[in-house]
Amino acid sequence: MYKIATVFIIILFFLSACKNNKANEIKQSATTDSTQLLPVIDMLIVEVNDVVKTPYYLYKISQNENEKNKKDSISLNREEFKKIVEPLIQINLIDKKGSKNFTETIFLDLSTHSISIIHTPILKSNNIKSITTLLNDETKKLKSIYIVTDNTNRDTSITTNYFWKAEKSLTIAKIVTYKNKQILSQKNYINWNDVAYK
Repeated sequence: MYKIATVFIIILFFLSACKNNKANEIKQSATTDSTQLLPVIDMLIVEVNDVVKTPYYLYKISQNENEKNKKDSISLNREEFKKIVEPLIQINLIDKKGSKNFTETIFLDLSTHSISIIHTPILKSNNIKSITTLLNDETKKLKSIYIVTDNTNRDTSITTNYFWKAEKSLTIAKIVTYKNKQILSQKNYINWNDVAYK
């Protein structure tokens, strides 16, 4: 009887250990996602660094959409430029634990000869609503990045659209809505190498 009880206890202990190991394996596979996302923010950082270190003439044209005829143009120094792009280069597609913050969709756009990469946040609370990146379908070089952010604070919502034109310019369009009524729409165009715009 003693031997049977001992064998039974050993079997129970073995089954319990196997169950715990299996649970740990499942938990680990759920938190460690080996799938990589295309490093579009790293591509953007390379572009930003190029603008900062190259002696381009940087200038900004501002326009309030409520006053369409009024435009202001000022030159920018490197520090001002870095502050403007700071929110973009701080975006993390993958968190510190290696988990993805965004889903990724990639497709070939034959009409524009581009590879389109769309990143959409997994959590709705993320203020980054979408990141759309276009690469040249032959060279795989960056063509553009379009980022939409939305910051809501009580009754006020600020939607900002960033359009980065690779090696050329950055356009920022901001819409401020208060109590479901648009009250301000502003556009800033930052140029360093966009000859087509001049």
